[in-house]
Amino acid sequence: MSLEVSPSTGFTYLFDNVNDNLYEKSKNPIIFAVLISVIIIYVLIFNYLGISHTPSKAIQNGPSVKVIELILWGVFLFLIFVNALQYFFEVDFRTSIKNMFGDNPQIDIDVLPNKSFENNMQKNEVFHIGDNIYTYEEAKLLCNAHDGELASYNQIEKAYNNGAEWCSYGWSKDQMALYPTQKKTYERLKQDPSSKNNCGRPGINGGYIKNTKAKFGVNCFAKKEKPSDLERDIMKIQPNVPMTKENKKLDFYKRNINKIVKKPFNSDRWSSF
Repeated sequence: MSLEVSPSTGFTYLFDNVNDNLYEKSKNPIIFAVLISVIIIYVLIFNYLGISHTPSKAIQNGPSVKVIELILWGVFLFLIFVNALQYFFEVDFRTSIKNMFGDNPQIDIDVLPNKSFENNMQKNEVFHIGDNIYTYEEAKLLCNAHDGELASYNQIEKAYNNGAEWCSYGWSKDQMALYPTQKKTYERLKQDPSSKNNCGRPGINGGYIKNTKAKFGVNCFAKKEKPSDLERDIMKIQPNVPMTKENKKLDFYKRNINKIVKKPFNSDRWSSF
């Protein structure tokens, strides 16, 4: 079989998720328990076969035993490598050994397609396009341009259950303008009377809009491409929900902290330390 990987999709997707994947799976103590158990079993097998690493016994055992030892350790390390790839990276292998005791032994390794990887790369998802500048017809065309369609209420609700939120109306399927708000965001905003109604209530906000010429953002259901540099920058500095007055002022101070002049501790010292 042939394995084709596009550098612009496959590798990017793999390394975007590899650290999280390794971290989550390495927290499982069973992995280390199994590894230690296998090593102990291997050591016991070597002792049972009479293989020793002391110089005096190594001579008695002879070169044939050394060859067996090297083969067994090679197989052991190979199995660890293959199983690590299967567990941590979800790369599936099919291996077979042919003519093991013949003159020309062969090892065949087939890399099987990663179904979950392929499915993730092909999945559509709900995403929001901001700026309240689109009519209903324009919103449908914009989603078509992304090879998708306007998101339905059920699709937005599913996205909400997975943690989605954006405090901005978006044209959706069946001429509705909707946006999701998480409960924790609602609880935070309601602590400030000036912002408690900024993002509606927890759940899916909005409903049917009679005027198709009204301008909102857009909720699409399509394949969401990797973010551009501009989109990454916006994601860092512009939250999906509006900040309270206190948080806006705090953010302003943080961004201008180097322009605020601090006084020395006294006439001779800058700091107390």
